[in-house]
Amino acid sequence: MRYLFLLPFLIYTTASAQWSGDPSAPTVVCPSPYLRYDPHVVTDAEGNWYLFWLDLREDNYGRIYGQQLDPQGHPQWEPDGRLILEAPNTGLGSPIAVVRTAGDRILIAAPAFHSQGGGSVQDTLWVTQVDNAGTPTWPAIKAMTGHAEYVSTIHDVRALSLDGGDALLSWIYIVGGSGQKKIAVTRIAQNGDLAWGAEGVTLPNVQEAVGTIMEQRLLPDDADGAIICWSRQVAGSPVKTLRINADGASLWPEPVEITQGSSGTGLHVSAGSFQAMADGAGGVVAVWSTAPNSDSGDILMGRVNGDGQHTWSPAVKPVCMAANQQHRPRLDIAVGSILVSWDDRRTIPGSRPHAQRLTLDGDPVWPVDGISVNMEWANNAYPRIATLADGGAMVLASAQDGHYYAQRIAANGTLSWASPTIIATGSSAPFAGFDIVHHLDAAEGITTFWSRYDKLLAASTTAGGAPGTSVGIPSHEAAQPMQGWPVPASDHLWLRAHGPLASPAIKVFTADGRALQVAYIRELDDVLRLNVGDLAPGAYVVRIFDGVQAFASRFIKE
Repeated sequence: MRYLFLLPFLIYTTASAQWSGDPSAPTVVCPSPYLRYDPHVVTDAEGNWYLFWLDLREDNYGRIYGQQLDPQGHPQWEPDGRLILEAPNTGLGSPIAVVRTAGDRILIAAPAFHSQGGGSVQDTLWVTQVDNAGTPTWPAIKAMTGHAEYVSTIHDVRALSLDGGDALLSWIYIVGGSGQKKIAVTRIAQNGDLAWGAEGVTLPNVQEAVGTIMEQRLLPDDADGAIICWSRQVAGSPVKTLRINADGASLWPEPVEITQGSSGTGLHVSAGSFQAMADGAGGVVAVWSTAPNSDSGDILMGRVNGDGQHTWSPAVKPVCMAANQQHRPRLDIAVGSILVSWDDRRTIPGSRPHAQRLTLDGDPVWPVDGISVNMEWANNAYPRIATLADGGAMVLASAQDGHYYAQRIAANGTLSWASPTIIATGSSAPFAGFDIVHHLDAAEGITTFWSRYDKLLAASTTAGGAPGTSVGIPSHEAAQPMQGWPVPASDHLWLRAHGPLASPAIKVFTADGRALQVAYIRELDDVLRLNVGDLAPGAYVVRIFDGVQAFASRFIKE
């Protein structure tokens, strides 16, 4: 199905980009008013976006929906998204996992619930694969259909693409009865076959105590295997890592503690007290906070090679050891550099996002203890970071004023923008750092997707810090953008205005200027559904006026 994005015909005839350009009213990716969360996004070589999320629009059973957006933000699939994955007679849960595999395929996985003993357990893992058109390439399967141990819960699902089109999935599972936490991995061939059987491979010597919260990372080893890192929510817990080969067998006799020589992680695992990434040479770099409370804690990091040996001397190096608490680190590795961002409480009140660039040997490039990203303070900023081609960075974070900001840092550590740009404001901004994904585009602008209760939102920011509002269209204060679908229209035409419409008056005009009345239904504050089934085939103009805003746009009736 195609969609038409329209500007008032009296001013321009070129289609507008979808990105709203208004931080108080970000682009609505999915307009239907249902709870949705845990968004994930991948891209393709043409710069299109493929967004997938967990959706509760029907009977409170979780299902995975998706939407393709072109580089300008135009949706390519159904207006409310396309159903991608569901589990028969039950619901899917979070977290979901999404990864692009070879051959323009996208793999999507999510754990499922089923009733047992008067309650419910989340003990199966459903997987599907779609092409760039959103069409399944094989029927949905259960990647974990049984287990020698009784599994009561599956959580923290991760996905990794391998050369040749295969993919790995890893997850933490809780053993029913004992409550112990373990990690399992499975390999899925591009045709959907489970290479390691119905229950995958449980990592050896990986077992955590009852009642602890774990999180894990699944990383490439550049040899058709993987490196898995994990930690748990206990003060002083180490970050451990283990490497497996293409058959799922461990390549190291025991897990290696990346945090060896430090006090381990603090208590903020659920908010991400550690992060890990492949170092591009078959090993792994991890960064963590030692913060045991709100008064103290440093940001440290370590590196382990593909043989399970610590790369640096000393094995652990500081990222930031400033006064007070530093926590919630984020990590990116590219362009021969390590980039880290974190919440920093060296000045009171609250946190301010800081960042540091380091060499692959763990030595700081920017001033010791990092630089302030020049944003307003927040109780919790939840900063995120992405590497630019020149070795600089883009940092995104929340602030106490309720806004969500971006700031660009040059490779030498100076701020590129005089002040941070606002991505979203107030009730439209991401909430407390959760359910946010962002990607740099080819021009080093950044596109951000997030869920906020029943809304799935997006915003695009150019490399210069301006909203990504249009492509090849001059700015004009009278140019009120509208989105219309389908193209051509048959029985109904949906229109989305730029902001809420108060008591809209609608008229449709024929090509020779005759005015016609059409019935409409208000779907949302800014979405109208027009009944155009009785119109003759041809070109029309629809005009909308609500006493404040005026719109005039063309559409085609088939």
